[in-house]
Amino acid sequence: MLQYVYRKYGRERAALAATVITYRPRSALRDLARAFGLGAVESGRLAKVMQWWDGSAAIPQRVRDAGFDPGSPWLARLLPLANELVSFPGFPRHCPSTSAAS
Repeated sequence: MLQYVYRKYGRERAALAATVITYRPRSALRDLARAFGLGAVESGRLAKVMQWWDGSAAIPQRVRDAGFDPGSPWLARLLPLANELVSFPGFPRHCPSTSAAS
């Protein structure tokens, strides 16, 4: 694709630009909750009650506020994974599709 653009417009008139959207706490929770089998309403409810400024001590109460059991095994896996997604610098939320270029 790049070679086509270079041939058509010339290297001096072509440029590349990209935006990489990374995970934030709520989007990480929402996407992972959906991957764990929760529906859109439940995953949205879980993501909505979490506040990044609360710190980890408030997580069990926030989970209860959303109507979930803080001791559930799936939640014990989900929360650390969400933290990893947010903590990993530059981890993309959406990867560009290569099929659009063909």
